[in-house]
Amino acid sequence: MRILKIIILLLMPVWLFAWKMESGSVVLDETTLGSNTWKSIDFAQSYDEVPLVFALVNEGSGYKDDTPVIVRVRNISTTGFELVQVEAQSVVEDAQNCGPHPSVEVHYLVIEKGEHTLKGIRFLASTHTTKTFQGKKASGDAGWDSIDFDTSFSDVPALLAQVQTLENESSSLPGEASAPWLTTTIKDVDADGFSVALERAETSEENITTEETIAYLAMDANLTSSVYDTQTCQKFSFETYQTDDSVRGWNNGCYSYDFRNTYAQIPYVVGTQNSRDGNNGGWVRRCSLSSDEVGITIDEDQAYDDERDHITEIVSMFIFEKPFVYDSEKTLACQPLVAEYREDECYWLGSSNVDIRETQHSYDALAMNDANTYQPESTDAYAGLCRAGDLNDTHYIDIDNRFTLGEEWTMSVWVKFPLSNEDQDYHILGSYEGDGDLPYFQYTTTTTGGGRFGRGSTSSTDIEWGIYDNDKEDDTADLDDDLDGWHQFTFLNNSEETKLYLDGEYVNSIALHTSGEVAVLYTSTDDRDAQTLSGYTDELKFWDTLLNEDEILQLYNREKEGVQFDNTPRVCKTCEANATAGVWGLIGIPADLRDAESRDVADVFDEFPESSYADSGADDGWVVFKREYSESNNSSWYSVVSYEDDPLLFGQGYWLLSKKDVAWSENGFPNVDYNSTDENCPSTPCVEIPLTSASLNFSEPDNDENDHTGKNRNNMLGFVGHTPINWADCRIVVDGTAYTPSKAEEEGYIDKEVWQYNPEADETSNNGYTTCDDITPGGCKLEPYKGFWLILHGKTKNKTVKLLLPKE
Repeated sequence: MRILKIIILLLMPVWLFAWKMESGSVVLDETTLGSNTWKSIDFAQSYDEVPLVFALVNEGSGYKDDTPVIVRVRNISTTGFELVQVEAQSVVEDAQNCGPHPSVEVHYLVIEKGEHTLKGIRFLASTHTTKTFQGKKASGDAGWDSIDFDTSFSDVPALLAQVQTLENESSSLPGEASAPWLTTTIKDVDADGFSVALERAETSEENITTEETIAYLAMDANLTSSVYDTQTCQKFSFETYQTDDSVRGWNNGCYSYDFRNTYAQIPYVVGTQNSRDGNNGGWVRRCSLSSDEVGITIDEDQAYDDERDHITEIVSMFIFEKPFVYDSEKTLACQPLVAEYREDECYWLGSSNVDIRETQHSYDALAMNDANTYQPESTDAYAGLCRAGDLNDTHYIDIDNRFTLGEEWTMSVWVKFPLSNEDQDYHILGSYEGDGDLPYFQYTTTTTGGGRFGRGSTSSTDIEWGIYDNDKEDDTADLDDDLDGWHQFTFLNNSEETKLYLDGEYVNSIALHTSGEVAVLYTSTDDRDAQTLSGYTDELKFWDTLLNEDEILQLYNREKEGVQFDNTPRVCKTCEANATAGVWGLIGIPADLRDAESRDVADVFDEFPESSYADSGADDGWVVFKREYSESNNSSWYSVVSYEDDPLLFGQGYWLLSKKDVAWSENGFPNVDYNSTDENCPSTPCVEIPLTSASLNFSEPDNDENDHTGKNRNNMLGFVGHTPINWADCRIVVDGTAYTPSKAEEEGYIDKEVWQYNPEADETSNNGYTTCDDITPGGCKLEPYKGFWLILHGKTKNKTVKLLLPKE
């Protein structure tokens, strides 16, 4: 027996919105007196608003041999920024000639303003404008500005800070000493805020008359993680680091700190001093770097003395494995799916038929975790997503090619409530081979009140979700009872617990987890009939990683709006056609008829009345014509397709005439088996349709203008899929050589145009045809249920010609 108990967790605040950041490194050229060598850096992605820039300079010409230097930023826009290295006034060399500096490498971080989360690590990026400064020799009133965080951190955060503007600069940079000398200084950092000012150190040249903008980035300190570069979908590691009060000055030494992450290469570092214990002021310099540790020190100017000693300070750093580009809206597209069942098939045939197709992606082109239904079931269309699986009664799904879920996984599925069979014990989303289930739903009835013998009592039905784990332990948690309609459930399973997100928002969690080889969906392996998920489902997905809260909310919003989880357009399958009364239709049969046992007119057009077939004079009469081809010459003609025992052919087009408006579909035929791995396939796999080559390579007089005799052979074809494809993505293969339609025309084999019969279109030829080709502006599509003409030229005589259609 399963033991039921409830765990209730308090909701914690989350910060969920789209944001971007990126990083990199740049070598700033050697500066010479009077030269203007600002370095222009283009962002790798565009930003809606001007982002913040943080940069850290290395030791330059070599630790101990280098002179004091910082980097200044200017002209930050949505597309890039400029950097330059500058020196301060100095007694060591003439104050007006201390600007030149050897080339240096600079690491930088760019981030949008706002409160962000990255794999559970909080980032708060903002700006502060001020004239407030700290300085030992500068004139004016020194002071501090207090910054309060909008929401407190759980502990003391790490802080980066950088002056973003150049409002007070009087020198010609670079080549002269920067005046007034400005960097940033921070103190009194706690969970609620910090104090900040412009840092003048011991310099005194020029005054601050205009406010400067300081950017700051507060981060949960001393945490490590890894995320995807959203341009390459390659993972990179990063960490936030805050030292203890131990970093001393340039002349005191280079202070090394071991990374918490393990890096295969030398990482990149951006850092800021987070205290001001030394009254001379200072700033962070990097003095060594390897794959295991970073060396940092506190540098000082030499405006009134030549010493660069310093007492201990606190330093914060952001360390990243390699230059990266990050867009929170694109991370979901980088998460490889283990399996995806869109449940968009037009029909399911039941046991021993591979009906439910696991969607292929570029990263798992060979993995097809297809499945079949226990018995014939249906799919229904509804608003938002394309189609949904009808799993009422005792229906479930067996997985042909099983997949394994490890200690960490995410599952997402849409379910329509209320479920049928509320009296059933469990409605299980899936089960492993052996013990353990994916999550399940359960209806429970609670009786309250009532006197002796239960008189006056009331009962209510509640909904719970639960986990039955590999150790046969059970746990449940409450759901909102008002669940009528479609809802998306996203479950995150790790080695300690399972979390539930409902419609993109966190609900609660259960202190159990499961893993193993997934054997069945929407039921349990030990009691399939009594524990099926009875109702409607859609968009079932599995990842072998934990999605973050941003990604979960994106997943919900995108699927709710009818687009793909990765924000690409969603094109729904076309599962039926409408036959217009009294109008000829050039049609195709979107199904695989090559090996189908039943494929004649009676099977495909069973929505039409059998009694009036081929009787075009009756009010509801209808007829199907096929195209036949001569093997001895290029002549062709039409004939009526017999109602029975005259198989319709894969990839061929037909004429349909009906006197009555009837919607029809080819329910009962299998999905197209994209079984060709021809090296010429525009995408693998694809499907091949044989074409009828010309049998003459010269012109003959036309005896009948409708016979289309002569040099060309007109092929009447029918589209075989359920989703439109671009004609430009198709290929013509002639004796093993593949051509685009335009190239095949150039070689003299075909006309690149396809002819589609659309008499009601705005622009048609006199006989009701529209034409398009692979370079038609706006595209040219082959459409489900529609036929089309393709003209082969006499040059195809005695050649094998076929059409390759990419998988939908």
